[in-house]
Amino acid sequence: MEILKQIKKNVQEDAAFSASLKAAKTPEEVLKVLLAAGFQVTMEDVLAVAKAAAAPLSDEDLGKVAGGELFWKWF
Repeated sequence: MEILKQIKKNVQEDAAFSASLKAAKTPEEVLKVLLAAGFQVTMEDVLAVAKAAAAPLSDEDLGKVAGGELFWKWF
């Protein structure tokens, strides 16, 4: 998803945007932050990312984490 790359880039470059996303406690709040930042996303997009982030880590992902690699499932 190209939009996720753009969101991640904004998180890395914009401290205020990053703080707003981290402060969001519900999918509705996340959607509000993303829309305010100009991203064209839907609640379905937010929920799909949240569902993927909540999924258990695969053996490969666990190996990356255990090996010291940074692993970002969301942003």
